[in-house]
Amino acid sequence: MKKADFLLVTLSLAFSIYVAESILYITKIQPYTDFRLGSKGDQPFKDKRTKAKLIRDSRDQGIHMAPDIPPHTFIKSNGLSYNLDRVFPLAGIANRPTAYCNVYGERLVYQSDQYGFRNPNSIYLEEKIDVLIVGDSFSAGHCEKNDIGTLLRKKRLNTLNIAYGGNGPLIELAALREYGVGTKADVLLWIYFEGNDLKNLRQESDSSLLMNYLDPNFSQSLRSKQAAIDQILNQHADKQLNIQLKKENSKFDIKNLIQLKGLRFNIRRLKLRATRTFYPLEGFDAYLPLMSRVLDRAKKDVNAWGGEIVFVYLPQRERYGGPVNELRLYTYKSQILDIVGKLDIAVINFGDILDTSADPRSYFPYGIKGHYNQKGYDRLAEQIDARLKQMNAFGHTK
Repeated sequence: MKKADFLLVTLSLAFSIYVAESILYITKIQPYTDFRLGSKGDQPFKDKRTKAKLIRDSRDQGIHMAPDIPPHTFIKSNGLSYNLDRVFPLAGIANRPTAYCNVYGERLVYQSDQYGFRNPNSIYLEEKIDVLIVGDSFSAGHCEKNDIGTLLRKKRLNTLNIAYGGNGPLIELAALREYGVGTKADVLLWIYFEGNDLKNLRQESDSSLLMNYLDPNFSQSLRSKQAAIDQILNQHADKQLNIQLKKENSKFDIKNLIQLKGLRFNIRRLKLRATRTFYPLEGFDAYLPLMSRVLDRAKKDVNAWGGEIVFVYLPQRERYGGPVNELRLYTYKSQILDIVGKLDIAVINFGDILDTSADPRSYFPYGIKGHYNQKGYDRLAEQIDARLKQMNAFGHTK
């Protein structure tokens, strides 16, 4: 091939590649936007605004809306700076309309409670808490109007939900210590999602502040620092909001285009789907002993006030077919349940329901999304309610 011909072919190939990259950019196909259309749904999306733009528009209308701020955001920084020290927030901004997620075409907004969780403030006025919940986005009711706490309260169980999206076992232990100990709840529901809790634990173990919660005497005394936490989180949220809005309003990002960010992302996604997992499974065995230590510490904390811990095991959608989007950590089911059994902790396994269902994917949005839909949360709440009553878990009659 002549040098001129080779150059022409090379330039043509490069031109074609950058045309494809430009198309990805113009049409805003991932990763240029985090918005994913619910193309499998029956109803069109009513609101295609990103979370940042919804918050901006709401604030323009005088509604001081806040984003949800997952605690895992602060793992790498080991918390945030506070009075020449560090503080690790375990919830969002208190008493604010909070913009959450959007699966069905209209973003879920909930009112946070006095500590930044998804509860009515009236729950803190109850003389007795029946059920305390720790967990991640599944426990927090990802994108659904009724989370597990709301559903159990409808069943006349005074329920405090201190779960938050993205939490893993160490953050859940921290939330228990900071916000749960004083409740003296009859039952702690430790809700475990098999799809990523081990991965989250691996990440959380990098935070020395979170690892301190294995010490039974450690506490950040977060309840007494809520005003300072809100101030810190407001500053963090406003900074991130401005960055995101600037990014979304940018009509052109030459750096992303030159780096072929869109093409590289989509090629990598296709490759990983072909191997049927996004993450390698190697290395998680090393975190099973830490999982045991976390649960043992939680059980001792709960038993110390006379309560009982119940382990709720949640199966991931990948068990039931369809596109694979997450790590297949369900392969660790037997090891996790073995740990729970050795600690003599009662188990509620939602897999008992889904595994025997004629259509288990009907419990997930569009049958393909990773979290449960309202049907799934309703059925889970029914199973929990029935099992707790069967155990005679409460210290007083309902």
